[in-house]
Amino acid sequence: MNPNFEKYSLALTKHCRDTGFEYKHLRTEEDGTTVIVLADGTEMSPDFLDSITDEALTDERWKEVRAIRNGKMRASDWTQGADSPLTSSQKSNWRTYRQALRDITNQDDPLNINWPSPPA
Repeated sequence: MNPNFEKYSLALTKHCRDTGFEYKHLRTEEDGTTVIVLADGTEMSPDFLDSITDEALTDERWKEVRAIRNGKMRASDWTQGADSPLTSSQKSNWRTYRQALRDITNQDDPLNINWPSPPA
């Protein structure tokens, strides 16, 4: 598979969302190049996407981080309920952990997340 296919696909999706640009599909040629096929059959190079591929990839990675974070939050919801069997000290430790999860998007690099450890 063309190693640029994913980055072009993400960048094109972002470009379409931001500008209303429409396309039919992406295709990889036998020589490995990627081609954008418009609805009318016109073909064009995705080179214009190079400037937004890094941003699109970063956006996609942040979505993945948020999804993981949201799962960790849901998995620890029980710790904050009034009927939780935890002591107030244990609940406090879980509150601190959950706040660290909420703050995860304050980190700089979605590919190098420093995940907090849940309380023991």
